[in-house]
Amino acid sequence: MGETLARPNMRSRRPSAPGYVNRPCADWRYVLMFALLLIPFYPPTGFFNVLGLDYSSVLLGLQIFAAIVTLFLGAVRKRLDIFSGIALAIVAVMFLSTFLNEGFGRGWIYVQCFLDWMPLAVAVLIVGYARQRHMTDFLIALLAVTGFLSICNTVSILAFPDGFNFGGREPFNFFGHKNSSIDIVLPSIVCSLLLDRRKGRRLSARSVMFAAIGCVQFLVSYSATSVIAILFFFILLALCRLPRIASLVNGFSLLGGYAVTVVLLMVVKVQELFAPILVGVLGKTTTFTLRTFVWEGVLSMMAPGHLLLGYGASVRFALFFNDYLYNNAHNFFLHVLVSGGLIGVVLYCILILLAASKMVSARVGSTVVLSAFGCLLVVGLMESLITITWPLVLALGYYGVEGERYVAGHGDHGTVRN
Repeated sequence: MGETLARPNMRSRRPSAPGYVNRPCADWRYVLMFALLLIPFYPPTGFFNVLGLDYSSVLLGLQIFAAIVTLFLGAVRKRLDIFSGIALAIVAVMFLSTFLNEGFGRGWIYVQCFLDWMPLAVAVLIVGYARQRHMTDFLIALLAVTGFLSICNTVSILAFPDGFNFGGREPFNFFGHKNSSIDIVLPSIVCSLLLDRRKGRRLSARSVMFAAIGCVQFLVSYSATSVIAILFFFILLALCRLPRIASLVNGFSLLGGYAVTVVLLMVVKVQELFAPILVGVLGKTTTFTLRTFVWEGVLSMMAPGHLLLGYGASVRFALFFNDYLYNNAHNFFLHVLVSGGLIGVVLYCILILLAASKMVSARVGSTVVLSAFGCLLVVGLMESLITITWPLVLALGYYGVEGERYVAGHGDHGTVRN
């Protein structure tokens, strides 16, 4: 059946029936609340290092406070569902694995475990809370946080193309390492596009601006992974507009492509056949800046005693391969495997499959989050994805909020689907 206008709710700015879509008007109290909860999980580490600030204890306190508030909103104010339950189970497995490997020894390991894995639970719970009445508010807040950081990062890169060197192997930009820029660029573009759709627009100047400054960041600081990933994002957006191809683009087909690519890179080692492109065009090596040594080393660590639950956060800053110390597995599933073992991988696979089952390009408005999902899968080939951006995209895909579109001309009363 078609869409029918709903009667206005005279006692509230937002209708409360589950069938209503979120209206494009914002409740700035919730925008501020969501922004304050998100800010601690997007720290501009390069900026803090330039100022010489020891921000670690303050950042930890803010993240703990934000996590407590989010747990209250998601687990107490809203009933947990299977998606949020699995997210919390993954976090619990990571803490359990850390405890089994560390006992009551090094306290900082548990802090690292919190910093690595609590963003997963926070992202799922905060989107779950916002999905019915406050999704527009949440998208505006996420856009404000990541958009502001993206603009600052662009200015930093243009002013200091070589970044700031703090004695590490590679310099930092305003937000951090050049490979981390995708964590602010992608959500700024996604949120802007989703807000465009909720207002009945195809494309706004704001969305074009955030896409442009994102490309500037990747090209000037040159992160090959990010360049390929954001290009894939735009390609997916274009493909989903073609009726014959769109039906083939969904969460499961993208996951299948990711799995095939992992096998080709880690088992077949197909990258050696494309050495001229990798070395001559992208300026990389066939080891992907020594990542292949990390992958082989991580797989060699999975002895029977650690196969089920992994090593927890103990592996952070403890992966010593090819005479170099690494702080993560530089591949998403390998990092989950070495941290949480097969149990962690199975739980995370269930979480991703639940989200992928909702990401269908044929649905109205779902192409933006679907394309972001594919973009981050590309990043996950080379990085661990232990940031809040990845679970935010999964949560947006699962709860389907991006498919809810405001229909222009219907005033402030919204619409309800039959």
